[in-house]
Amino acid sequence: MDDLKSRINPNLLSIGFQTDSHYDLWYYVKHTSDGITKVNNLTYLQDSVDVLIAGGDNVQSGRIGKQLNTTIMNQWLSFFFAGNQADRFALRGNHDDGSQKPSEFNTVNPLLSDVISSEEFKKMYRTSFSNYGEVRDGDSLYGYKDYPKYKIRVIFVDSVDNPTIVNSEGKLKYYGMGTMGFRERQLKWIADEALKKCPDDYHVVMFSHVPIDGSQNEANSINHDSLIKIIKAFNDRVLTTISSDTTSKYREDFSVNFTVDFSKRKASNFAAYIAGHNHTEKIIQVEGFNVIICRQAVFEDWQPESLLGTAGEDALQVIQIDPTNRKIMILGCGRSTNREYQY
Repeated sequence: MDDLKSRINPNLLSIGFQTDSHYDLWYYVKHTSDGITKVNNLTYLQDSVDVLIAGGDNVQSGRIGKQLNTTIMNQWLSFFFAGNQADRFALRGNHDDGSQKPSEFNTVNPLLSDVISSEEFKKMYRTSFSNYGEVRDGDSLYGYKDYPKYKIRVIFVDSVDNPTIVNSEGKLKYYGMGTMGFRERQLKWIADEALKKCPDDYHVVMFSHVPIDGSQNEANSINHDSLIKIIKAFNDRVLTTISSDTTSKYREDFSVNFTVDFSKRKASNFAAYIAGHNHTEKIIQVEGFNVIICRQAVFEDWQPESLLGTAGEDALQVIQIDPTNRKIMILGCGRSTNREYQY
């Protein structure tokens, strides 16, 4: 960790990013209980970075019983929010709501009363008070923060933005382990507020849990095409209409139809879209912009036991953006590698 700190360029915006810690107790995957150690590694960076971002699937939430899952979430978050150095924003992953039950393995829709709701996430993720000067859509789970010293806007989005639709038995139609996507309100806010009103000379980096790289199936990529189209229109500085895919079976509940106009911008600088979820390291160009995927922090049972007791038990990174040279640099620690990309 000290070696990682020593490699940080103090003249560039620095973002400590860790994803997929999958913290839990009493779970069959051996090392999920090490998630507290992992989040402590992340917060150890707080005196050396500008912002810390937890990339989702912060907890496993695979226990039957909402109370246990809520306890686990609050335990993990108490460590994430500990300290007063560096801004910090937590993203929601598909595991975090407790909708996965080992005995059912996502084959049975959960009861609303068994799942951590969006309103409960907002309380746990401390979205109401803009503690770090961030801008949100009310108390939304998505938002942005400007860093004027570097002329960079950091946008964080909610890629598990499901509507709450309950049947006559009290069971959810959509839930984290079954569906993941974006609804119109968030997409329109990203377009009209986070991107359209971004100063022309600022550079933008966007974070979520689920990547929009085309690797997800339809249930896990609802309205990904709409967000891709928004980012492309921002980069191309054009007017475009964002509308639902008429062939999607989710089009009714995730309906999108609006126009956004970036044509009056003098410049648009989109550095990267950064995510986790896939438990791998990867970069792909999507419509001319970088989608960067970061490795999972949890030490899963299939990984080499030779890494136990070494830095390889963890995977985290410091992300730095160099607007002058249009570079995004990833300083890796543990199983995360050093990477550098142009944009």
